[in-house]
Amino acid sequence: MMTLYALASIAASAAGWAVALASFAVISGMSLRESRWLTLAGWMCTGAAGVMLGLDPTHYITLANWPMAIMPISLAMVVWGHLPAIREHSQQPARHRVAGPIVAAALLAGCMVVPALAQTVTTKGTYTAVPAPPAWEYRAGAGTGALLAGPFETLDLCNDAAEAAAAKADAAKDTKATCRPAGGNVAITFVAKPPVVVPPVVVPPAVTWVVVGPEKANYTLAGRYKVRFGTGTGVWAVRVIEGSFSCGTTLFGDPAPGAAKRCERESATTSEAVTAPSVEPPVVVPPVVVPPVVTPPVVVPPAAGGVPKREDFASYPLVGQITATAGQVIERVRITTTSGPCVIVAAPNVTIRDALIGPCGPGEAGKGIDGRSGLSNLVVQRTYFEDVSSALYVNGGQHPITFDRNACTKIRGPMPRGQCVQFNNVKGAASSKITCNVADVQGQPNAYRNVEDWFNFYSTGQVEVAYNRIRGGGYQGYNGNNPSGTAILFGDAQGGTGLWAHDNVIVNVTNVGIGVAGSVGARVENNRIYMNGPASGNFTNIGIYVATYSQGACSGHRVAGNRAWVRKNDGSPNHYWTSGSCGPVDTGGTANPNVWDDASLDPVAMFNTVPTQCQ
Repeated sequence: MMTLYALASIAASAAGWAVALASFAVISGMSLRESRWLTLAGWMCTGAAGVMLGLDPTHYITLANWPMAIMPISLAMVVWGHLPAIREHSQQPARHRVAGPIVAAALLAGCMVVPALAQTVTTKGTYTAVPAPPAWEYRAGAGTGALLAGPFETLDLCNDAAEAAAAKADAAKDTKATCRPAGGNVAITFVAKPPVVVPPVVVPPAVTWVVVGPEKANYTLAGRYKVRFGTGTGVWAVRVIEGSFSCGTTLFGDPAPGAAKRCERESATTSEAVTAPSVEPPVVVPPVVVPPVVTPPVVVPPAAGGVPKREDFASYPLVGQITATAGQVIERVRITTTSGPCVIVAAPNVTIRDALIGPCGPGEAGKGIDGRSGLSNLVVQRTYFEDVSSALYVNGGQHPITFDRNACTKIRGPMPRGQCVQFNNVKGAASSKITCNVADVQGQPNAYRNVEDWFNFYSTGQVEVAYNRIRGGGYQGYNGNNPSGTAILFGDAQGGTGLWAHDNVIVNVTNVGIGVAGSVGARVENNRIYMNGPASGNFTNIGIYVATYSQGACSGHRVAGNRAWVRKNDGSPNHYWTSGSCGPVDTGGTANPNVWDDASLDPVAMFNTVPTQCQ
């Protein structure tokens, strides 16, 4: 707006000077050199406009202050630069002396009138109506920036109090207000500025705990809460629960073995995700302190093949449930619990050795070692398992796992537990080894003979099962019929690759010696199997089979160098069978043939002979 006005003022002044100069020259007949008054007036007009706009580009020159700006400059220019011209003019003819001042005065008047007309033109159409926000303030200035009621900040100042009042009236209606000057040059617009909103400070309520009830009972929560399980003091096991749950060690683990416990919930619901059981902090039950003995520490003597006997652990301290931490070594202890598993492993690089594990809690939860997600590089050596639902159960861990020179006995099935070793969805690039173990329930009461599968690998590959000695056991069936069970089972569910069973001894197990129910490239080599159904009283089906009983591919298997003598309960032989659903099976050819119906196999001698690799 200011630029348009300045250009208009200077152009109008220059044009007025040129028109007056030409008119005067024509009327008076003066030469350009003689028209000094006209030259003086023209330059005064144009020069004053440029000087005023250059000195103060922010405030516009108005009709009221224009003569005040021009007069001092005009007088200075006349006194300093034109005294000779005035003296010369006094000697001119009378018509020249009268016409010069008259035309100069007319030109100066034009310099004041034209800018006022330019202002009138440029102020039209400057108001924009916008819906007004409620309860805002604004500021407008009457030449001094005086505060008016309201939140508007000026881009410039109004020319006088009357213009500011007009802006105030506009601002009461809209978010933009415009000075509408009665005699000024340019309209000024005021823009709304939103107020600063300070959010309220929210102080979270203090968290308190509400008693839900004692352990070994079921409860229902009306929402999602953090629930803790413990004695009321000391360590708590905590998890996020929604809906119904059982307050007990199966869900939470046992933070305080042998003590009465209860469940409590936070007073307010939580938005956290429902979590797996966790203990704050990890519970590691310290060994029971026993008085020191004078005799030297007991060293586990190497039993047959390095597999320990139960009496080797008689002097070791008795401890409760242990939740292992990363890198922990658990050794020289007897571990037992009245609920849940004896040992929980959900961390890497744990070693358990020279220990007696069991009895563990009742039912399916009473595992010897409960391996969970987070487990990797687990080593279990020279450990004696008894009265457990499964000795080693790993669900979702990572290879490698080493289970070596351990004893499994008094296995409490039935399905889904009842194993010496059970892997579920164990993954990883490395391989695991199940070697030199003794699994034996022969001659034990029926309560400890319900073995489902001694070694089962469900949706798992990359495992070597070798030099193990397995005797007795086998699940006697659902509701007393349809017996099932296998000494070594590969390819259960989504079988993997890299499964290898070799040089194992299997005596009088129920149903099946070695089964390949799926997977790709499984190898069953150099195993010895003796199963005498009529003599053992166990249900006896077959020595080795290859058939598709699970999902996924089944192909590329090898069954070679095995020796078997198997009699079903009706006395008929049944050493090996393949359904054909897994494609051709490599049976060793003449280089490493299988020997079926091998009457030279002695079940007692071959079970009691320790493999050279295990000595």
